[in-house]
Amino acid sequence: MEKEIEKIMKMIERGTITANDGQQLLQAINKGKHQVKERKKKMLGQMLHININSYEIDQVIDINIPLRLTQSILKMKCIQKQIKSPLNSDLEIDLDELIELINQQDTDEIMSLQTNSTSIQVSVK
Repeated sequence: MEKEIEKIMKMIERGTITANDGQQLLQAINKGKHQVKERKKKMLGQMLHININSYEIDQVIDINIPLRLTQSILKMKCIQKQIKSPLNSDLEIDLDELIELINQQDTDEIMSLQTNSTSIQVSVK
């Protein structure tokens, strides 16, 4: 935060931006920090639930991950293998996209997908 303040102050000194513009930038930075803090607070105690049901091979996989650890855990090869194992070759979950959806989450249900052979539900609770 201090580097941002310093940069904004230099921009004001040089006349690149007005003092009013600098104040608006500082308010935007503070608002963003507050939103991140609130999101992290909301994540405490929440779990990411991934339920994969493969009808063809009669297999159900339930994965529950603490939300704050989601990004790290989903990138682990063993978890990726477990998530992808019951899926058809024509159906694949983009884990980077899933992580992005989780980070932008506004509702409990993040994704629900149904095919003839597989159903996938991803939610936060």
